[in-house]
Amino acid sequence: MRIGIYNATYSGLGGAGQSVAVLAEALSSLHQVEVLHHNPELTVSQLAEFSDTKLESVCLRYLSRPDSFMTTALTFLGLEKNGSDGARG
Repeated sequence: MRIGIYNATYSGLGGAGQSVAVLAEALSSLHQVEVLHHNPELTVSQLAEFSDTKLESVCLRYLSRPDSFMTTALTFLGLEKNGSDGARG
């Protein structure tokens, strides 16, 4: 199963980053895990060292700061393409 964990903070190396890393480590033993974040400088090795976790099989995906969490979630799930999810308002 593919699992995406969204970290809304800019740095990625605080309390939220610690929690995300621990969760990613636990889930990565059985699943394909990707951490979505907003720090263009963040690497898997930095996150692993900061959080004292093993993240060898975890991927990071940098996202520019979204207009909203829902936009990010829909894009990640493949429900929104080119700014439109096909829904009529």
